[in-house]
Amino acid sequence: MRIPGPIGSTVGIVGVLILGQSAVEANIVSPIMIIVVAVCGLAGFAIPSYPFSFSIRFLRFLYTLASAFCGIMGICVLGFINILLYANTRSFGVDITYPSSGSFILTLKALFTKPLWRQNYRPDEAKPADKADKAYISRKWKY
Repeated sequence: MRIPGPIGSTVGIVGVLILGQSAVEANIVSPIMIIVVAVCGLAGFAIPSYPFSFSIRFLRFLYTLASAFCGIMGICVLGFINILLYANTRSFGVDITYPSSGSFILTLKALFTKPLWRQNYRPDEAKPADKADKAYISRKWKY
């Protein structure tokens, strides 16, 4: 804590390397576990939103506990539960997975959709008050 910035991070990295090597040699953890934890730790810094990174960190601990107690089956079950919770989330009355969820026709609509500035009508699933409440050409440049 009292070491200046560049030196402090270097000392921290060297300390983690020594602790990781000691844990592998003592057969406490496997080398692949050290790699997975390091990659997850570094990936945690790539999330710009603090509340979102906090929730991802919480999920990471849940996945670690599930894998410690139940192995790959725990990871699969927790992943399935996570997907179910995500699929049941709604925002403003519309599924968050729309239009990729639902019928085959909606999935085809999602794959072969026009660019946003060429769409003249709002989707029925959003239950709009006015289906065509925008200018005919919403962007002024040519396409």
